[in-house]
Amino acid sequence: MVTTSYDNIEDFTVDFYLKKDGDTSRLDVEENFTMIFPESNSQHGPVRQLFYTNQSGKNLIVENGKKVDLEVLMDGSPFPIADTENGTRGGDRYTTYYIGRASSYLHGEHKFTLKYYYKNVILDSSERSEEHTSELQ
Repeated sequence: MVTTSYDNIEDFTVDFYLKKDGDTSRLDVEENFTMIFPESNSQHGPVRQLFYTNQSGKNLIVENGKKVDLEVLMDGSPFPIADTENGTRGGDRYTTYYIGRASSYLHGEHKFTLKYYYKNVILDSSERSEEHTSELQ
């Protein structure tokens, strides 16, 4: 699940590429969207929440522990992540990414591309929790 904290998004598209990666699965994700920022100095950039576990926190779906490797482009150029913080919802853990520069504000229309991936997204039936398996039947 991915969420954002702004209503000023247009042209939101997401491409998912699921593939085998050695003995596990990998899901590459690319989000493309346009954000319209107000002329007032009120927003530094998008805020995104990306989960790093699934199966009620039992399955780690990233390689580096607690963060998704996130690449951000604004108007085609690399754009920084100012800060992050971790949280929990429904048993699964996520990281909130504050994209932008804390020292400057964005104004007008900007196109963003967010690229990231997840590992271990498809579990063998023997790896599923009993709770999840019973939900599937």
